[in-house]
Amino acid sequence: MRPFLSVFLLSVLAFGAGFGARIWVDDTRALPPPPAPGGEFVGNRQNAPGPGGGHHPSRADLAAEIERLRPQIDIYRKSMDQIDSDFEHDLLAVLTPAQQDRYNERHKRRTDPRSPRPESTRPLTDEEIMRLRDRPLWSALDHVSVQWKLDDLDRDLKFDDAQLPKVRDLLTQRRDKFLKLIDSVPPPSLTLSRLAPAVQRLAEPTTP
Repeated sequence: MRPFLSVFLLSVLAFGAGFGARIWVDDTRALPPPPAPGGEFVGNRQNAPGPGGGHHPSRADLAAEIERLRPQIDIYRKSMDQIDSDFEHDLLAVLTPAQQDRYNERHKRRTDPRSPRPESTRPLTDEEIMRLRDRPLWSALDHVSVQWKLDDLDRDLKFDDAQLPKVRDLLTQRRDKFLKLIDSVPPPSLTLSRLAPAVQRLAEPTTP
């Protein structure tokens, strides 16, 4: 897969994910979800008829699909963890001690406080389900676009002239590993990878 084509496709997917999120939380909109990988598994409308006579799978259907794809999802998640761990290890070796401190602060600052806690047993809300489904698409775009990620890191870490090409090379290596990975796994394995650890929380919320 050519890098420029990957950036284009993942940009479309990320845009579609954000658009789909608005549809999810606004029941007054009579529009279908966007055609993104795994998009057939979004929504929580109890198999209610959708536009054109279709329907949105229930949470039970979504949980069943996660279990069916569990082996591929686990491979994808472990591979992603290794890619990110390797990149972070190599990046920290390039940084000065002061930059390492800023990197750690950046990581804490960017941790999503809305992420469902693993110890929680509360059913996920519709918004949480949509966010967990969409987040891998944004992560994919982040891994593919080298210049975007380089600029993002540079804003916080202030690379010098010697560091910039080294970090660019590390980001290029990370992108190549990621593209090789996504070429080898089914698209839903990417889309459902953040939902899989919380599959037990896909039960219907209780009504007060």
